[in-house]
Amino acid sequence: MNKTRFSIREVAITASMMLLTSSAAHGEDLWQIYTLAVQHDAGLAVAGEKKTMGMEAVPQGLASLLPNASLTLQQSAVSLQKPIHDQYGQGGYALNFQLPVFHWEKIQGYQQAKKEEKRALVAYAAAEQALVMRTAQLYYDALSSIDTLQFALAEKEAMTQRLKSTKARLEVGTAVMTDMHDAQAAFDLAETGVIRAKDQRQGRFEALEEVVGQPVSQLAPLKSEIPLVKPDPAEVDRWVEKAQTENLTLRLAQLEREIAESGAQAAWAGHLPAVDVMAAHTYSDSGALPQFDGGTLRSNSVTVQMTLPLYAGQGVSSKVRQAKAGESMAQQAEEMTRRQVIRQTRDGYRGVLSAIAQIQATRQVLRSSQSNLETTEAGYEAGIRTMTDVLASQRELFRAKRDHAQARYGYILQTIGLKHVAGLLSDQDLKAVNAWNQN
Repeated sequence: MNKTRFSIREVAITASMMLLTSSAAHGEDLWQIYTLAVQHDAGLAVAGEKKTMGMEAVPQGLASLLPNASLTLQQSAVSLQKPIHDQYGQGGYALNFQLPVFHWEKIQGYQQAKKEEKRALVAYAAAEQALVMRTAQLYYDALSSIDTLQFALAEKEAMTQRLKSTKARLEVGTAVMTDMHDAQAAFDLAETGVIRAKDQRQGRFEALEEVVGQPVSQLAPLKSEIPLVKPDPAEVDRWVEKAQTENLTLRLAQLEREIAESGAQAAWAGHLPAVDVMAAHTYSDSGALPQFDGGTLRSNSVTVQMTLPLYAGQGVSSKVRQAKAGESMAQQAEEMTRRQVIRQTRDGYRGVLSAIAQIQATRQVLRSSQSNLETTEAGYEAGIRTMTDVLASQRELFRAKRDHAQARYGYILQTIGLKHVAGLLSDQDLKAVNAWNQN
């Protein structure tokens, strides 16, 4: 009997040590992971190239409003057949200069280009914020998978001891075959849980490695105590107001609407006249032919040209209707995004408060589970509780530890998520959270 009691205590100590091992093994912390992600994340790199492409919109849009000049060189060989038979060379050049005076579609195109440049900058800033959020999510998901695996291993070890004890009692006649079947089923279920937890851990670490671009073996866990800070300001409406001005997704939707408006103006310009000033200098040399007045010819000209569109087969009107529909669609998309941001901000605010309450609740459950295990072990020592009771109490304690850890991860992600939806998230927020990890 004493030997059996010793093995039960050994299981409890071993399982607890297994849960603590992940906390004692310090690996890369959140800030180190984020630094690697900034350097190697393909998504951020793609966003950077898109920003570079978008920054070229303004120079291209401005170019259409600036003067342009061209030089044309020409050299020909001419063969005369009638009334005489002769050959001579003919060459020259033409220097042309054109100044757009009024092209409404080009003016609107330039305005659209400036908005496209802003969109490129905002989109990259949104990608940076998304990487901060994504890194934190993957980091704490990976830590959670470690906790889940440690819980599954501890449960399997406990069920192993229960199965051994049941076999021993069956041999001496103090247990029945039904007890053996129950113990075996519990062990098989625990073993399945370990396999599932290992797969989950592997998948989440691979997801993290996809962002950082290199293998990750260990992660720095959270400290035993972290500050629980409520949202500041404390009024949810203040967060909603801030989100409507700072949220980058909403800002992108607003820019899309402004770009669509400029596009509609540019399409309407197909009904308007276009005015240009053109200057040209030409020179030609037809050679010296005694039969004709050959020689050179020079000319200069300045032209003011106005082009008034009269009829284009209803093509312009169709483009205007199409652009107007695009403008209306962008307006509706902006309004839909605004409503989503408001809802997400309110959800995020409530999520932080709920996460704090959940941490406090799981902390109390953890204390109760610890006390219950101690009472159950004492009852087993006195012979009034069974080994099954002890193992069940152990499982409840491990589950309470896991739930408490996950509640803490949830609080951190909710806090970061609230700032993200409000458009206030930066890498400095990640650095502040990183101080809560063990160094």
